[in-house]
Amino acid sequence: MRRNTCFGIKKIAEELTNKTKGMLIGKIKQTVSSGSNFQLDFYVKAPALNNSILVFEVFHDLGLYPLTIVNPLEQVYYGTELRSREYEVEKSDNFENALKQIFLSHANKRVVNGLLAQIKSA
Repeated sequence: MRRNTCFGIKKIAEELTNKTKGMLIGKIKQTVSSGSNFQLDFYVKAPALNNSILVFEVFHDLGLYPLTIVNPLEQVYYGTELRSREYEVEKSDNFENALKQIFLSHANKRVVNGLLAQIKSA
């Protein structure tokens, strides 16, 4: 099951790289945070600017689902606390939908378009 999630994220990374003709590159960093807890971080890297931005983090255990996706680019209130938007995902279909929401979000588009504008003006 972990492989399906990694594959989905790798596919997104490849699409980003292809759509931007290599000006932006999707990078994935995978870590085991403690014992059976895993974390995947997805970065958008702009090689021409020597810069990377964390777009989302995925947290799960050995069973994969449920998992949590954290989008640090989008801040929302949880009660009275302002935090990164979180998506609780119960199954693979919901995972794909959550990733679509993240990539179509205004915050993500602003970051991607901002990086591309900086690259083109450099």
